[in-house]
Amino acid sequence: MVFLPLWASRIIDGTTRAAWTFPIPQDRVRESRDPLAALNRDHLPGLDARAREPVLHPGAQRSETLMNDQRATPATRTGLAIAQEFIRAVEAKDIEAVARTLAGDARQLFMHAQGATAPDGVADIIAGRTRGVCVADVKGKSEVLAYTSALFDKFAPLRWRDHAWRVSPGGELFFHGVGDMAVARTGRPYRNTYVTRFDIDNGRIVLMAEYGNALMYAGLGVRPNGAEFRALLRAVGRMLSPRLSARSGR
Repeated sequence: MVFLPLWASRIIDGTTRAAWTFPIPQDRVRESRDPLAALNRDHLPGLDARAREPVLHPGAQRSETLMNDQRATPATRTGLAIAQEFIRAVEAKDIEAVARTLAGDARQLFMHAQGATAPDGVADIIAGRTRGVCVADVKGKSEVLAYTSALFDKFAPLRWRDHAWRVSPGGELFFHGVGDMAVARTGRPYRNTYVTRFDIDNGRIVLMAEYGNALMYAGLGVRPNGAEFRALLRAVGRMLSPRLSARSGR
């Protein structure tokens, strides 16, 4: 989840006029003990047997769909446990538990991708057919923690429903969840949909790339902290840099 000033929202919308202002007023805008249980893919909850792609279960409230075992390497199993611990820690608003999951050079990228709200769009993101636009680049463990801590104050409750974990064709680990949140200051519901890729090395999260509709979050009017502003500026730098990519999710 990331705050966008108006000038940043116009960049990702493809318009050229810029204005520095505060949020955009626009309408657009538990788990199994063995989450990798060996299941035949045709019978795996959350997968379409014909398309072999993830589908969503809108009727479920707090279900945890399982990954297919065929792509689950030992490293993926280890990564899954760490990524799940991160999600649990955020929902519990336990910043110390969040810190234990992160590498010192951890990064968190927020990728604007409206397709994350539809089953086909989720499948395209996971398969790498859809690439979003980076709208925030949070750099380093301390900034990830500062950003996350601010979320604890902004939302009550802070949780996702319909937890689902997927492995991409290339073996990458993804979390899919639908926000079941409310703005603490106003009580306004927030129901954005997120698809997050977790990159894990040596037992710690080194990169999270979160795909979702950034304009929905921007429309809430929650104020950014310093870590968020710096992340926004880095994202603009990616759009202008000949070396860094605004669309790779890396």
